[in-house]
Amino acid sequence: MTQTEKQKLESNIWKYGVYLTTNHRLYWPLITIYFLTFPSATTQQIGWFLALGQIGGLVLEIPSGYIADKIGHKQALIIAKLCLIIATLLFLIGGHYLVFAAGSFFFSAGLAFNSGTITAFMHETLRALKKDDQFSKIVGKVKSRAFAASAVVLAVLPLLTPINIRLPFAAGLVIDIIGLLTVLSFATPARTKVEIEEISTTNFRQVLREGSRRRFFPVAVFTALFTTLIIAGGTYREVYEQSLGISVTMFGALSSLSRLVGSVMSRYIYRLKNVLRIELYFFLVALFVVTLIAAAGYVENRWVVVAVFITLSGFWLSSISLSEHYKLDYLQGSAFKATLLSFHGLLESLFLIGANLVIGMLVGWVSYRLGLVYFAIVGLVALGIAYVVFFVKSSGHGRRAPQTARVRTKQAQTLPTQLE
Repeated sequence: MTQTEKQKLESNIWKYGVYLTTNHRLYWPLITIYFLTFPSATTQQIGWFLALGQIGGLVLEIPSGYIADKIGHKQALIIAKLCLIIATLLFLIGGHYLVFAAGSFFFSAGLAFNSGTITAFMHETLRALKKDDQFSKIVGKVKSRAFAASAVVLAVLPLLTPINIRLPFAAGLVIDIIGLLTVLSFATPARTKVEIEEISTTNFRQVLREGSRRRFFPVAVFTALFTTLIIAGGTYREVYEQSLGISVTMFGALSSLSRLVGSVMSRYIYRLKNVLRIELYFFLVALFVVTLIAAAGYVENRWVVVAVFITLSGFWLSSISLSEHYKLDYLQGSAFKATLLSFHGLLESLFLIGANLVIGMLVGWVSYRLGLVYFAIVGLVALGIAYVVFFVKSSGHGRRAPQTARVRTKQAQTLPTQLE
């Protein structure tokens, strides 16, 4: 690799930070409030249009990862950004339940093409730079800066709502276009000759067998489940906080604070990888997430509720890179990282369909407070079952880093780097 090629690959790291900043749905804290401004809109419909969007993500999740491995990760990221631009445009137009449902579909499609793909792309970039063993450290620090940058934007966007509630969505469209330009400028890491041969000759069924042999799927089930609980638990966050007397104009500052907490945690959470085995990490995560969701519904003080949601959101944002690193331990040497990592996204989409419907029904039947408490109980049972399955099937397997039958490090011969 020449010095110029190395510098282009290294530029992917800071561009990844720009990509992450533009990939955050900075208008999302306003989506429920915005939707409820339209005639005939109900809180139950929020759960339904989110669920409809998740169906799109569910259908596309695994095929998108497989397509990404076949056509190239950069090309798949371009498709992801185009889908997100369409989603933002549809939300900006708004006006009808079906428009929000269509926007939610393209939103989920964009996340599906992004899911697993950006992780695999950055892992291959760091591998080409011989820094893949520092994945969670490097990615965590980049995410820290991205969260801090998005926190500033989040603090400003809600201030536009008194002028016109559509303005934050218009700003989001501009940010999405910047994200697309960033993806177009990414440098593409080279693949080895053996990897290219494997990608061209391996079918989808063989990829699934590889994931099963690596005992990766129970890990994906658990990580998708606790992620789902955090996301679904926050679906009615803004509406709930508004019912407690929190002003809509404060939502940006509160979401911004969540990003700042995530930013600080992202700089240091990678250290847990060196001191916690995956079994203990998963156990602690399960207790932490369920306790916070239950606390958000149990306590009555509105500022304690706000603090709980900020902590929960900050932890989720910071834990993503660490969870990805744990999962990558099970995929060392695989040429189909995007496909297998997309299985996590598939499960997340599937779980979110059910979780959004469950919490929507609970909130509609009882109240925001009791709905969160009951949802935490359901989550505790689900996480307990997933943890037992993981512990029995996959515990400790990732540290052995099994290789595929085809890929052998000593045989790998790198083709000339293709930088785009």
